Amino acid sequence: MKILFSFFLLVNVLSSSDLEEVKANYLAIRSVEEANNYIRKIENLESDDSKVYLAALYLMKSRFAKFPISKYSNFKKGSKLLDKTINKNQQKVEYRYVRFLFQSEIPKFLGYHENKEEDFTWVIENFEDCKLSSTYKKVMLTNLLKVQGLTEKQHIELNKLNNLL
Repeated sequence: MKILFSFFLLVNVLSSSDLEEVKANYLAIRSVEEANNYIRKIENLESDDSKVYLAALYLMKSRFAKFPISKYSNFKKGSKLLDKTINKNQQKVEYRYVRFLFQSEIPKFLGYHENKEEDFTWVIENFEDCKLSSTYKKVMLTNLLKVQGLTEKQHIELNKLNNLL
């Protein structure tokens, strides 16, 4: 029994470290191969956290795919999985942060922008109380401040939060 428990504990720790690696690196992906490597690491995980980042990996993969059909297929797969997971967990600041980042960067003609303002507002209003490490909160704010097209008011709100950390 102890061996079985140890095995499950080890699998859980390994999969948790894979997810942490993906969370730290998904925005720096620069190729389909890189996205596929990360997808293989977390595709069999069952947590909603892993599903959000799996969706993000498909969205990143769509950015670097060579063929339009492949680009669109990965985009649809990622956006559907992301929306489905957020619909189950609407209170999760981290999930809405991820969606906001992608909806801010995705070309307008794809029509994936309907939650952008709502997600930004949710993240700002619930940022301080969310149960994320201060290190990850700093990463989030840094990434949010890099988003093109933020209004002056949005910059001010993000800088206020940044000063609180």
